[in-house]
Amino acid sequence: MIPASSAWQALAKVGGASSPMIIAFVISGYSRVFTTVPTGIPGFYPWISSGNAGTLTMSVNDLEGGSNVGDVSFTVMDVERQLTQDFQSGANMLGAVCTIMVGFRGLPQAQWITLMTLLVDHIDLANLNTSYKFTLRDNSTLMQQYSFQVADDGFPTSSNHIATVQTDPMTALYDAVIQSGLPPANINNTALIALQQSVYFGLLVNFEITYPPRAKDWIEQEILKPLGAYWFWNYLGQLTPYSMLPYAVPVPAIVLDETNISLGTPPVPMRSQDYTAVIIYKIDGNSNGQDFQTVIVSEFAPAVNLYGIAQSKIIQSRGVRSSLGGARMAYLTTQNIFSRYGLKPMTYKPRCFLPAIRLEIGDKVTLNHPLIPNALWASQFKMLGPMGIQGTLWEVKGKTVDFNDGSVQLDLLDVSWQVINPGYYIAPDSTGPYSLGNEGRLTNYMYYSSAGESVIGTDAASISALSTDATYENGDTARLLF
Repeated sequence: MIPASSAWQALAKVGGASSPMIIAFVISGYSRVFTTVPTGIPGFYPWISSGNAGTLTMSVNDLEGGSNVGDVSFTVMDVERQLTQDFQSGANMLGAVCTIMVGFRGLPQAQWITLMTLLVDHIDLANLNTSYKFTLRDNSTLMQQYSFQVADDGFPTSSNHIATVQTDPMTALYDAVIQSGLPPANINNTALIALQQSVYFGLLVNFEITYPPRAKDWIEQEILKPLGAYWFWNYLGQLTPYSMLPYAVPVPAIVLDETNISLGTPPVPMRSQDYTAVIIYKIDGNSNGQDFQTVIVSEFAPAVNLYGIAQSKIIQSRGVRSSLGGARMAYLTTQNIFSRYGLKPMTYKPRCFLPAIRLEIGDKVTLNHPLIPNALWASQFKMLGPMGIQGTLWEVKGKTVDFNDGSVQLDLLDVSWQVINPGYYIAPDSTGPYSLGNEGRLTNYMYYSSAGESVIGTDAASISALSTDATYENGDTARLLF
């Protein structure tokens, strides 16, 4: 969620603002800041004409590992030809970073929130040459460049000169986007490290690359999609990986209710027409991606019984290896997709007031509303009577902000199953090393052990030999995990 001061939050509440919301476009290296209304701040120019502030649209294709930010266009009046004079004097804004900020009159500029960070892609004349139209775009263009162009032996990567990538998946992602030309400042290292040290801890990937891939396609199809993850641009313009696997107790960012959903009678949540009944997960692939040694076919019986097997999904990665934890990840990803999309989940697209502008992709929200029919919900989410739900958990899959009227349209996916059956948890740092619990019982967490000798076969003697060599930190014999 986008951070904001308490003063900003107080002004953003419905009816709390003493003046309208103000949108400001701050272009790096340029002295003028363009706004929608006067601010009283030196250097801020209210030259954006009414109805021409533009729209920010963000969405994700979560099952394909990717995301999209639509172009943002705003039109600036060329007051007394001052903007034209700036261009004639050498002002060059093309390619510059443009920060979209939201504030209120009387609120110090330092307390305005950063809504999004994009690049100035092009500038055109508009309104019979009396205005200029600025178009902003995200950094995805850089991610279309190639990565891993140099093989292990220093030659250009080819079938005769292989580039080996053997590391954890988040490091592989980082290396791919850095080599494509994305600056390090545009990568959300905090999110990347959090996933590296939690849900994907212990997992390795091993690629033998025979041709340089485009970074965007590679990280989506070979890294994120097989891991049950996707990426998006956060408010600072940083590539942010996000895991859909429920590996921690969900913490809602805000509560959506009748105070911040703009319609008195909100639109009824609709059941998605998308579902996934069968998943074919291919791992242990060769370098050309034509031969996968391990194919795992999973069927979600409840969906098959209701809807048939018309909709299936293929997931494959040449770098996910069963010997490096790939089978475990295939199982977790498959079960998560079934939980998420197996039974045509509910979707909801409410139009919200200003406080919802701070939500980002992947944020969780709780929906409490007395006017939503509750017949389709589990008993713990129903209010008394035929109407009203509370405590339902939703994930933000998209957001559209109209800068002209200050409205926020959200695209939400019902993930209330995570409240009922949260999957698995990553142990907190305070858990400490492996130990026996009270009365000789094991703790609630699984622990990694020292490596045992590799064995071939599943006979009792082999398993016994393995369990003897693998131990926990205190010396106890490790338990095998399958």
